[in-house]
Amino acid sequence: MNIEDVNQQCKKLKLASLPKALEDQENAYDIASIPFLDRLYNLFSYELASRKNKKINHLIRSSKIRYDVDISQIDFSAERNLSKETVTNLLTGGYIKLGRNIVIQGATGTGKTYLASLFGQTACRQLYSVNYYRIERLLTTLAIARKTGDYDRIMRSLKKVDLLILDDFGMNKYTFEETKNLMELIEDRNESKSIIFISQLNISEWYQLFSDNTFADAIMDRISNRSTIISLKGESLRKENKN
Repeated sequence: MNIEDVNQQCKKLKLASLPKALEDQENAYDIASIPFLDRLYNLFSYELASRKNKKINHLIRSSKIRYDVDISQIDFSAERNLSKETVTNLLTGGYIKLGRNIVIQGATGTGKTYLASLFGQTACRQLYSVNYYRIERLLTTLAIARKTGDYDRIMRSLKKVDLLILDDFGMNKYTFEETKNLMELIEDRNESKSIIFISQLNISEWYQLFSDNTFADAIMDRISNRSTIISLKGESLRKENKN
């Protein structure tokens, strides 16, 4: 038996990373001193780590998150009104386990989507599924789906996602149909799955966005009572980046 025989067995067992780990072990100068069970444990650990990294990369790609962000790139200066403690606590992912939401509000260019991308990518690295949408595009998709008979299928798919990121929330007032679709989306996820809302409007102004008062009451009740609100302030970061 030679190394190629082992590689073939790994292939059959779908242990894609094991051959590389085995090769590294064989090339190690102290291989003879490492107990067999330790070598075996290390091989399996390498395989599991490789699978986890592949899953994380897949989750990040499929999420469609706009920016690749690290916490070191976030501006926590006083004028931005952003608490590092709050962000650090949210990055643990506890809000996702509890099915809570985040509202990131602030003027154009204050870094709302950038911050949401950090939360989204961190969630992917914690093996949560994440989808990023511009809210207008999602509502258009749902409106079309009602006409084509795909609405229930898409809603079931959205319900499974651990974290939805809805950007540009409140750019326009919502029609009755859009309000109804939003209500159903939020109700499906209430207390079980999380949403990050990104908006230029303060949450106190959201009620006026909805065309039906009954739906507006229900929507705002579910969002207000289960959300951490982050209000970003300061000059536009886009202007700062140009200087």
